[in-house]
Amino acid sequence: MANTKNSFLCSMGKVIKELWQRSHNKYLQQQAIQQQNMLNACIGAMADQMAVDLYEALHDKGYPLLSPLYTPQSIRFNGCSCVNGCYKFIFCLDKKSENKIIALILSEMKDRMNRDIASTQRKMARLYEYEYVYNTYPFLFHGIYVSAVQDLKMSEITLTVQTNLTPQNFVQLYRQTF
Repeated sequence: MANTKNSFLCSMGKVIKELWQRSHNKYLQQQAIQQQNMLNACIGAMADQMAVDLYEALHDKGYPLLSPLYTPQSIRFNGCSCVNGCYKFIFCLDKKSENKIIALILSEMKDRMNRDIASTQRKMARLYEYEYVYNTYPFLFHGIYVSAVQDLKMSEITLTVQTNLTPQNFVQLYRQTF
């Protein structure tokens, strides 16, 4: 009888342990999904703000092979990747024609865009108060640059944009809830 009782208790212990482990695994999985959803929402908010900051820096500069930028929505978010903790945001801009743009011109375009971004950063710092730039143009304030310009599609080019502001810093500094 004691053997039966011990066997029953061991079986119940295993069942309880298994149920607890399943419940715990489900909780951990839900937490991971929630964290990923929060990160995705933050990246989306960052991309929206980054398009505004890029628009401010690039809209009136006139790039001969690109269509004019009329609004920040002319700079379309096309994804984000994280390599070794470095986030790269991909944006698309329309071209004026479907002709392929050669690599040398794309490289010059990237350099010019980065000079225009730096020029806009200096202009903002000179014209506006620190707090205004910090709150209105966070990526211009913290640093942003175009790391690559590619002609991958017939009607648009892609910009790879990097910043010193990580999603964790963005949430912390700007207290956004996602």
